[in-house]
Amino acid sequence: MHKGENLSLDYTLVNDNAVDFAIVMGLKSVDYVAGVNVSNSIPYTGSNTFYVVWEKSMSGLDLADATHMNAYLRWSSASKDLDLYFIYNNGNNWNTSRFMSKHRNDFLGMAEESLTGIDIQYYLKTFQDVGIGISNPSDQESYSLDLSFTGEKSTDNGHATPGYISSLSAGEKKSIQVSIDTSALNYGETYDYYLTAEENGQEVARAPIRLTILENTQVTTTTTTTTTASSTTVAGSTTTTIQGGCTLAGDNPPCDVIEVSEIINLITAWTQSNASIADVIALINAWTGS
Repeated sequence: MHKGENLSLDYTLVNDNAVDFAIVMGLKSVDYVAGVNVSNSIPYTGSNTFYVVWEKSMSGLDLADATHMNAYLRWSSASKDLDLYFIYNNGNNWNTSRFMSKHRNDFLGMAEESLTGIDIQYYLKTFQDVGIGISNPSDQESYSLDLSFTGEKSTDNGHATPGYISSLSAGEKKSIQVSIDTSALNYGETYDYYLTAEENGQEVARAPIRLTILENTQVTTTTTTTTTASSTTVAGSTTTTIQGGCTLAGDNPPCDVIEVSEIINLITAWTQSNASIADVIALINAWTGS
């Protein structure tokens, strides 16, 4: 699909529980709110403890509009095995959350860890403070930590049809079409959206959409299924014809220039059953030149 054309995606809304009333379908865009880089060195911490390297209360950032947080950690030597934690303070001490990135980097030869999609508003509302912790089981190491914060809002370049469903009986299915106008989007950039279903102002289901405008003016999309309530499911499939693009799974334009971040993203997709181990091995082999 060329820039300027309308992207059309087809979904099915399924009710697998009691009847739902007054369902509002919406399309939200994910927008950048704030970002910060922390570059420093971290001393030996041991393998089971972490050092607090960033605290929201000390940052001066206004995160009132942020819904999600991403963290990307890089360090000097791939022979070191640093781990990354999103942490919270309950008023007495710092604790690790469910968001952590731990790999045997010394075996993989990759000096980076990343966290994506942290639902930071929950932690900001529930706990006294939030932060980032790093563990370092070896001697002192230099690192660079990039943090980004995003928010969600109704988009003005797309919509869902129908936008309102008066009722959905148990077992009933409803076809939903998402349309996105790509004329205002920039070449080479990636855009994230969410198709959402709300009942009585409460979100009951969502499905993510990732859209990339490629350098050859083609558009690719990635859609997956996500359910946030037991009664409603959004299943999606794209009708987009993908032309061009890269041969290897996980490789993004410019093609054949493999970045370590692409390998980590593909490994993460594999752990979530969204990629095969063969694809991961192929991408690593391409990166190493073997």
